[in-house]
Amino acid sequence: MKVLVCDDDPASRLVIKRLIEGYFRYPVTECGNGADALDLLARDTYSFMFLDLTMPVMDGIEALTKIRQTPETRSLPVIILSGENDQEAIERVLQLGITDYLLKPPRTQAVLSKVEKVVSALSRK
Repeated sequence: MKVLVCDDDPASRLVIKRLIEGYFRYPVTECGNGADALDLLARDTYSFMFLDLTMPVMDGIEALTKIRQTPETRSLPVIILSGENDQEAIERVLQLGITDYLLKPPRTQAVLSKVEKVVSALSRK
């Protein structure tokens, strides 16, 4: 299992990376915007990803739209990260097909719970 964490906040990326690598021993690749995430997804295969909604260069909604339009990543499990409880943005990403939603700042138990849920679903496939 390989994980991609895309968030413009280095502290959030670090928390998630440390938890995934520490508890699950999965390698984590980080990036700070949606354009970089799309580049990484085009070059490598990831089991699932965390994707922030609000970022410079390319936000999470635009990145997720492109992820869902690409055959190789269409079914990639995506956990959205957001510091806002913006109902319109939440509805938009739900329509695009997200796996889960995590409010920032990321808390240990919430991150571990979301990862366990995704890993469990992937292992049943």
